[in-house]
Amino acid sequence: MSLEQRARRLAAVRSALSLLVVAGLGAVAALDGLAGGRTGAVVAAVVVAGGGPALVLTARRNRRCLDELVDLAGPAARAVDGSEEDPESAEHRRRIQQVLNVGDTLRIVYQPIVELSGLRVVGYEALSRFLGGRPPNEWYAEAHDVGLGVELEMLAISRAISEPPPHGYLSVNVSPATLVSSAFQEFLQERMAGRLVIELTEHVNVENYGALEENITLLRARGGRLAVDDAGSGYASLRHVVSLGPDIIKLDRSLIESMDQDAGRRELARSLNRFARRTGASLVAEGIERPEEYDTCRQVGIDCGQGFLFGRPAPAEQMTRQARISLGPTV
Repeated sequence: MSLEQRARRLAAVRSALSLLVVAGLGAVAALDGLAGGRTGAVVAAVVVAGGGPALVLTARRNRRCLDELVDLAGPAARAVDGSEEDPESAEHRRRIQQVLNVGDTLRIVYQPIVELSGLRVVGYEALSRFLGGRPPNEWYAEAHDVGLGVELEMLAISRAISEPPPHGYLSVNVSPATLVSSAFQEFLQERMAGRLVIELTEHVNVENYGALEENITLLRARGGRLAVDDAGSGYASLRHVVSLGPDIIKLDRSLIESMDQDAGRRELARSLNRFARRTGASLVAEGIERPEEYDTCRQVGIDCGQGFLFGRPAPAEQMTRQARISLGPTV
């Protein structure tokens, strides 16, 4: 997409929302233009309070700055002065729209979350699977790129809650864009959310947490809870933890992997565990695959875990009705 096309998209977003003022967005567009339309990096330095070291944070894609705004603006931002969508975007839109329209293209599988001390099943995470085997993160990134991310996430949520596993809470993945959307707010207002845990998935920095907090308050008023995903994998997830006060903190697989062989990972997990206990949150370790990782997670005080060691994602009808996981004599 050319710099001129990006400028038109940005103008459409501003017109549709009437109040978006994004500091430095012109510089982002300029960087993109210098890069020949290729996505580039935006670097910012943040000094840790109390005289700590500067953290240099690199945004994933400057393109995301524009595309997320277009996603929030909705259909009004997709057409500017009658200009047509470029062929690649049009094909992406057609592909996502087909998923939204065809019932069997998207299916939901569930992975158990267990209490590490007694291997009691406490919940399940709902995960998307698409026809053809393409990774779910690629589908959702593409959907957000063409302004259909909220619709696709809401479809996955509705599928996940339609026939969930028999017991425990149900964790569903939601991006900040969907969490602040009117569609999600209407969803919460229509039902109690006693079993529901909203797992905030986005890995980018959120500048304004006010809108997120409003819908989180509504979620909790309806009986639901908030989880922050991938804690320990980067600054953005940790800022979500500090700013939103989640009920559940999910530790990223990169922190859990080979924790039994890495003192640094263990100390970071202990620190997050202390933080969680002082703030009333619980910890879930993601991606536990080996008995040694399981044993180490227990030693550092992590409450719960999920991973292939306890069960692979599967359709709800294949989930056992047993309330506990049996690991056999090897653990």
